[in-house]
Amino acid sequence: MDLNGASAEELERTFEVDGERARYIIEKRNQIGGFDSWEQVNEIVPSIDEKMVENLRAAGLSLGSRSDRDGHRQGRHNNDQQPCTGKSVLRRSAQQGSEYRNRGTA
Repeated sequence: MDLNGASAEELERTFEVDGERARYIIEKRNQIGGFDSWEQVNEIVPSIDEKMVENLRAAGLSLGSRSDRDGHRQGRHNNDQQPCTGKSVLRRSAQQGSEYRNRGTA
């Protein structure tokens, strides 16, 4: 799941993210147009410390790339001519989540 695109409900389903933390994440994300690094998340989001960042990353959250975010803001996926529906981000997030859940179960 991409931290820069996740809804409050999606974030709340993540390990240790309660409603208050989800609101803080979304509020700060919207103020700055998306997070560029985990260090930035740690620095500007209240109640997110280094340990929490480690837990979010271990749970499979990512930050995505700036070009992905810019394309989605323009309503286009990766700046191509196809309208962005958000489904590719959700599909990629679901794949990453299943990879995380299945790690070590072979």
